[in-house]
Amino acid sequence: MMPASESSNLDKLQAPAVLRELKQWLVWKFEPNPKPGKKDLKVPHYAKSGTKRGWFPGVRGKKIGQGSSEEMPLLVTFEEAKAAAIQRGMEGVGLAMVDGCPVTALDFDHCVKDGAIDPEVERLIIGTYAEISPSGTGVRAFVRGDLGDRSDAHPDDGSFGFETYASSRFVTFTGNMTADTIDFGCENEISQPSPLLLETCEKRFGPKVIRQVSIGKSDKERVGLTDEQIKIVLQYTAIGDYHRWMAIGSALHHETEGEGEWLWDEWSQLGADYEGPDEIRYKWATLGAYTGNEKTFWSVLREAQAQGCPIDVDTASPDEFEALPMPKNGKFRITSDDEFAAQESSLKWLVKGFLPKAMLGVLFGESGAGKSFATLDMCAAISRGLETWNGHRVSAGRVLYVVAEGVSGFRQRIRAYCHQHAVKKIGMDVIYDVTPNLMDVAQVSDLIKEVCEREPYDLIVMDTFAQVTAGANENSGEDVGMALAQCKRLAHRSGAMVLLVHHSGKDASKGSRGHSSIKAACDVELQVERGKDTRSITTSKMKDGMEGLSYIFNLHTVVLGQDEDGDDITSCIVEFKGPGKVVAEDHKKKTGKNELSLLDAIHNVLGLSDHKAGVETARVHDEFCAQFDPSKKQNYKNQAFNRAKETLLEKGAIFEENGTLFLHAENAHD
Repeated sequence: MMPASESSNLDKLQAPAVLRELKQWLVWKFEPNPKPGKKDLKVPHYAKSGTKRGWFPGVRGKKIGQGSSEEMPLLVTFEEAKAAAIQRGMEGVGLAMVDGCPVTALDFDHCVKDGAIDPEVERLIIGTYAEISPSGTGVRAFVRGDLGDRSDAHPDDGSFGFETYASSRFVTFTGNMTADTIDFGCENEISQPSPLLLETCEKRFGPKVIRQVSIGKSDKERVGLTDEQIKIVLQYTAIGDYHRWMAIGSALHHETEGEGEWLWDEWSQLGADYEGPDEIRYKWATLGAYTGNEKTFWSVLREAQAQGCPIDVDTASPDEFEALPMPKNGKFRITSDDEFAAQESSLKWLVKGFLPKAMLGVLFGESGAGKSFATLDMCAAISRGLETWNGHRVSAGRVLYVVAEGVSGFRQRIRAYCHQHAVKKIGMDVIYDVTPNLMDVAQVSDLIKEVCEREPYDLIVMDTFAQVTAGANENSGEDVGMALAQCKRLAHRSGAMVLLVHHSGKDASKGSRGHSSIKAACDVELQVERGKDTRSITTSKMKDGMEGLSYIFNLHTVVLGQDEDGDDITSCIVEFKGPGKVVAEDHKKKTGKNELSLLDAIHNVLGLSDHKAGVETARVHDEFCAQFDPSKKQNYKNQAFNRAKETLLEKGAIFEENGTLFLHAENAHD
């Protein structure tokens, strides 16, 4: 019999719900390999009888096919298999892969060395349940759908072996989860195969169409409601936790015969954990296979009626709701061109002709150009409900400003603005203590929840884009795409426009820094530039308006008081001088990439406070190196810092005293 300690461990074994509920489990034990020098075999047995798989219990010499109608009654649930393994002294449990199985097992051999998983394998299995194999040298993972039974166990290049099992063989189950499975919360997650996994399968095995298979899809009678009737029911239906959400989605999938994804998406947006249409799309593809609950839409309807839904459960029929409004011209609202053209335009403006109340905007400029000052001035006009801004009519609105860097400097700017305009407050809200990260879906969900709990906002500013995308590679289309998707998700859920304050690229004339999708995705792009004596703000892109509108401004110093040493505490406000655009070519020529990076480092460490405040050279050095190309050696970074510092000292852009760097006044504003 199995030792007590092993039995105890097997008793505690857990599996993802999707696997646990399959009635496809076996037990297994090691048996000697008849081939000399080969490792022992893992031999599967039927749990109830203990008979080896492939042989009919109680009938000598009678074979049965894997997955046949004769075999399926011999397979058991996960819990039954565990109990049988303990009782019979087996090594463990395993999943029989049979035709129609809704998941595929991925088997990676010789990919674990010294406890570390091959990085390529880690990338292939991220986001789904994965565990270490019994040998400790391989990895087993599970994904949705049928990837086929294919093998490349001994590749010519000597890399890890890779096999997929969908309808034959059996796979052991250890519960020894990989670190990523635990860290990413995938203990109960069987996900769709990632694009990278599909690409790898095609490279290793050749092309194959993925077949989606359902798990226990209900064949109970549908209610027969129309889309509009379903929308009414969902208005009375709470989303609840993940399993309830999936179960109701499964019921909706059954009710609409797989055609109700848009209804599920619309309803899911009411929840705090909504992760966007892409997440909905791939979850919807699995809903016909979900068995977390046996709900049909009849039970959803009864729940809704208990909450006051006007639909009578017992007599519900399409005829009962003939008077309810139906979508004009069908689900997709096919409309004639004259009717379409006659519709009133939905375009609204925060600053008419200059800043639309769209979904996403970008305001960018070089370090020290004054972009945050210009942004604050425009936000103040909206918050205060001023009649005009630079001659453009202003629509009063609520503003939320995310101060992701330079908090002390921003605080001084608000004080300077209020002092100069003789007002007690601007009237906008500020996030400054905890900066949300757009690369973290959970954080964005929390932000959306808090935003939606307050009076609706019209504009949400993220200053700066770099600081609210911690850990992202801004030159990566994938990373930037994710961040922009979260911005649009925030805009969609809150009803506010999201405005990103961002840095210029190496060549400011070519737009903002990073991937080109930033400009492509935004509805409006504003550029702030600095000339020799003045600055300007320009509409460099406007989807539904005039591009090229430009206004010149200066930064006027405001004295706010004195510090403990008797020195003036100052900040700046924007003073517009009328239409016009500065010529910034000379500045672009004389300021190199590393000099701009050093100025950025000073701003980040200093917090964009008064230019008379200095910061230790060593701290600026560390910040400069932290933002530098990670592939470069430390000596190279040190040399680049020293050269950039000397160049800026020669130009008078900065000065240094006693190991402390100070910004020249012109470079102290962003």
